[in-house]
Amino acid sequence: MKKIDLKILILIFLMIGSLLFADGVSDYTYHQAKQIPILEFDYHNPRNHVSPVAMSLGGVNITNGSDVFGGYDNPALLFKNQKVYLALSFRHDSEEELNFADMLDYSNFLKQNRLSYVGVSAKTFAFSYQTLADVHISSLSGQEQEYYDYKLDAFQASFALLDKKVPNGSLGFGAKYLTGRLIHLVNHGEDATIFNKNTFIDEKVKGFSVDAGGIYKVGRITFAGSLLDVYSQLYWEHFDTDVLVRTWMGGFQYDLSKLQVMYTLKGRLEEETKMTSHFGVNYTPYSSGNEESPQEMALRGGTFWEYTLDEDGNEEKIINYTMGLGYYMGGIKLDFGLVSPEFNWKSNDYLVSLSLSF
Repeated sequence: MKKIDLKILILIFLMIGSLLFADGVSDYTYHQAKQIPILEFDYHNPRNHVSPVAMSLGGVNITNGSDVFGGYDNPALLFKNQKVYLALSFRHDSEEELNFADMLDYSNFLKQNRLSYVGVSAKTFAFSYQTLADVHISSLSGQEQEYYDYKLDAFQASFALLDKKVPNGSLGFGAKYLTGRLIHLVNHGEDATIFNKNTFIDEKVKGFSVDAGGIYKVGRITFAGSLLDVYSQLYWEHFDTDVLVRTWMGGFQYDLSKLQVMYTLKGRLEEETKMTSHFGVNYTPYSSGNEESPQEMALRGGTFWEYTLDEDGNEEKIINYTMGLGYYMGGIKLDFGLVSPEFNWKSNDYLVSLSLSF
């Protein structure tokens, strides 16, 4: 009996020791963080846009039907499509200063570009794949090492509703299926304590979101509005369900023969958030050819502002300038757009797209 009691005692001692060792500062505590290490789920912003046309027109586009990516900001714009389009766009984040000639050299985009969007759009319908988030961070500070890898993709189906009684307007809806993965590693090394443990997260997420929009034209003026991610759910494997930031946009466009001027007001449905203004101009200096084989050049520019926090936690206003150009020949469209904060060329974001029409 004493031998059995001794064995049980040794077994209990080993179990307690193993638990203490597993909770020690030198091991990783899986899912130690109480919440997912993502600040906010806001993916619909000018720097993350899929369309170089919208990016160069002040960062958004809810009124201009010449953009084959128009369903991204406002699914009601799909009723403007006259053909079937296959579209691709690539993003390039600048890490070095480029002059204007470098910006127009497509070989610079091939060095560090990534696919942002691929889709097919037709009159009243579009289906696409797009990257909402693609973040890779690896840092080393003293003995502390951090690795952060997060990607979220969306498969979206959008459609516009037409009514013969309302030939100059449309309602549109979009639905996105979301899938992604987060890997987050924090290693404090010898500086780790019982209160500051090493952590490791390997988490997958799936979800969905719904968009809605409308557009109506009166004479030379086009009015439009949209609600993006108005209802959404993100289902994490080990964390609580979360939602995307709900965004609303409203604005108008004034049309002249070769010039379109647009203004959009953008905000969130959540409280205590500031609205932003987006201004864009689209000018067509050259157009020729016929309906079957048209040729056209477009010059675009715009601006918008955003609010950020500095190192001291104070809010500051940053003015962003946008510009771009497009060239259409036959069934091929090439578009280029950029966002430049305060004309700081080293912080520019670039987007280029290729579209084929059938």
